[in-house]
Amino acid sequence: MTDVVALISALAALLTAIPPLIKLVRKQRASSPGNPAAGRTGSTPTVNRHFFGEGQELTRATLVLFPILLLGAAALYLVPRLLPDGSTTDKPAHAAHSSPLASTPASTEPSPAGATAPACHDVLTITSPQDGSAFNGTSGVPVTGSVCGLNGRRIWLYDLDSADRYYYPTDDVPVAEVDGDMAYTDAEIGDPGDNHKKFTLTFIAADDACENSLRTVPPVEGDRKFRTIPTGCVPVATLDVLISNP
Repeated sequence: MTDVVALISALAALLTAIPPLIKLVRKQRASSPGNPAAGRTGSTPTVNRHFFGEGQELTRATLVLFPILLLGAAALYLVPRLLPDGSTTDKPAHAAHSSPLASTPASTEPSPAGATAPACHDVLTITSPQDGSAFNGTSGVPVTGSVCGLNGRRIWLYDLDSADRYYYPTDDVPVAEVDGDMAYTDAEIGDPGDNHKKFTLTFIAADDACENSLRTVPPVEGDRKFRTIPTGCVPVATLDVLISNP
């Protein structure tokens, strides 16, 4: 809007300057020695001789050059401000419209407390033991790993029996509730007489609804075991182990 006003002002100044120039030219012509009217009006006024010189060529050149110079000055001032890519000190800078991912640089400062953690590839990464390791069922299986991206969920552990295909609860509380390192020993697995029986340790990410489902599973033979994982409960990691109970 400022540029439009400036353009109009420049054009108005140009139009205002033209009539006085025309009057000066007419006056100079009327007072020149070759003009018949000059004899009637007397000698040539001194101001015309001093301002325009001896001939009309300078007057015509002045008439032509002055508007061109004025238009050129207006163009030099306005064109950079009217072009889309031009910069100006009169207009505030506007941020480029781009994708936040493309335009936002990576921060080198630590995230403030409560900020959303970056997306994780795996919610739970088991670091030990290795798949297929053998353990005494009474002593249990020591499991270590790292948790990332829980976002309010908790990790529950169930042991899948390869024989009856039931998921057996290992505890009445979650094995992990926050992101970070996890360490838990899954003890009392299997029954007496088991010999290298396969169990699949199944880690489930549970929100409030899933937890409520897990806690209210109807008991079967005294255990809150199930063959189908409740809706909304998400398995995030499994570990196969071989259990023996001499």
